[in-house]
Amino acid sequence: MTDYTKYDLTVTDRLKYGSLGAALAAAVSLAYYRSIAAALILCPVFAVGSPYLMRKKLKEQRDGKLSEEFLEAAGILAGYLNAGISSDNAFLMTYEQLKERYGEKQMIVREFGRLAKGILINRPAAELLSDFGRRTGNRDIQSFAEVYGIAGKTGGDPGKIIERTRTVLRDRMQVAEEIRNVTASRRFEQRIMNFVPCGVILYLNVASPGFMDVMYETLMGRAVMTGCLLASILSYIISEKILDIKI
Repeated sequence: MTDYTKYDLTVTDRLKYGSLGAALAAAVSLAYYRSIAAALILCPVFAVGSPYLMRKKLKEQRDGKLSEEFLEAAGILAGYLNAGISSDNAFLMTYEQLKERYGEKQMIVREFGRLAKGILINRPAAELLSDFGRRTGNRDIQSFAEVYGIAGKTGGDPGKIIERTRTVLRDRMQVAEEIRNVTASRRFEQRIMNFVPCGVILYLNVASPGFMDVMYETLMGRAVMTGCLLASILSYIISEKILDIKI
């Protein structure tokens, strides 16, 4: 079973982000040190390390997609329950509808397939949902599993309870989407500003050869350039934390 609390890098991820990391290392080496030796040292390091630095963001993207898919599946499930279909049959029918809509390779289809197989061997749906929530580490799915389990124990109307829970989860996701939309322009500006120092240095080296020689040929100059590089890295880290708004 898939453990969604971890993200395993694919070959495509390693090639894509490794190439970008190597290109960034080459640009930094030429801009801040004007050194092919530095590029030869940094390029392999960035090529290997960049995919691992991107792993957190890739995991967050996957988790967001899984939440959206689960929200839709919960809506289908609630519809069947409100129609008077039994809980177990509702899960089985939800799986069949998801499979028809997305095919069998989609994450939520695979997971509902596991739920369906468990139900067919008489495992409680609440237990299967709880296991799914634990493996994902996704608080939306965990909350849903808890509510579904409580509804089953208290004898409440599971269809209406799930629909209300789904509404709360959908509202929270909409707020998160609105925050992303509001901060989109700031993220774009941040990305531009992160590359401005390196771009200015490269431009000066091309437009005015010799103007920056003192920064590369003296110990003090190299120390200043290293300080500028560290300041650029620090500003990137701070800006990422400012724009990483959690709800």
